Amino acid sequence: MNQADRIRDFVVSAYIGPARARRFSEVEVRAGDVHREMSLANAMPAVCSALGSNKFEEFAGVRTIERTGPSNGSNARFRFQVLDQPAFMEPSPLPPPLLPKEASGTPVPQSLVARDTVVLVSCVKSKLPNKAKAQDLYISAQFRGSRRFAEAAGGSWYVLSALYGLVEPDAVIAPYDYTLNSLAVAERRAWATKTFDQLIKAEPNLKRVTILAGKRYREFLEPALLRRGVAVNVPMANLRQGEQLAWLARDQNAAE
Repeated sequence: MNQADRIRDFVVSAYIGPARARRFSEVEVRAGDVHREMSLANAMPAVCSALGSNKFEEFAGVRTIERTGPSNGSNARFRFQVLDQPAFMEPSPLPPPLLPKEASGTPVPQSLVARDTVVLVSCVKSKLPNKAKAQDLYISAQFRGSRRFAEAAGGSWYVLSALYGLVEPDAVIAPYDYTLNSLAVAERRAWATKTFDQLIKAEPNLKRVTILAGKRYREFLEPALLRRGVAVNVPMANLRQGEQLAWLARDQNAAE
């Protein structure tokens, strides 16, 4: 993911997604705020270029209403119309959000999810360039939406880090360039074993888990949890990237 993609991803996560979830028809983004919040250095032209592109409109599902201020300065402001359906998503209706299930298999409303449900959120490639709390280090729209879901659930939640294993949200960690996708099967199995042990140590009475993560993070961890008798729910297992973002945004709106 190049710098322009990271900027677009961040703005969708920090500005467009929350505006859409709250059914705002418009949102304004100041280039200087994005530059500061992403801890960028001398990248103001890149921010303005990314926000002023047709690619951003298509990716974010917005239409530019007005652009004011200097061409590449911190006070450049972009006012967008927030469209109901992001252009990068398929027009077909999505299934309603599926939340952790009871033994009967009936979906449970977010407000009724048991407090002992632990939510596991996978790490992502887009990160801040400096050390930060795990909950703040990852800056993609996917992670931020998953974090909102985890916090709204009301119980414990953790980050599944390809490098560190299980990480508490408040733990301060350094950024890294490491992914399970490049590891051999034996290494991924070892990662799952380590992460499972960390989870059981942190949550010895674990009964229910909701996993917001891809297959590489679940392939050996999920079977280990099931063998221990833990109920596992993977609500976005069959959704594509754009559909997952829509699911998370819709779930946030329903929770409010």
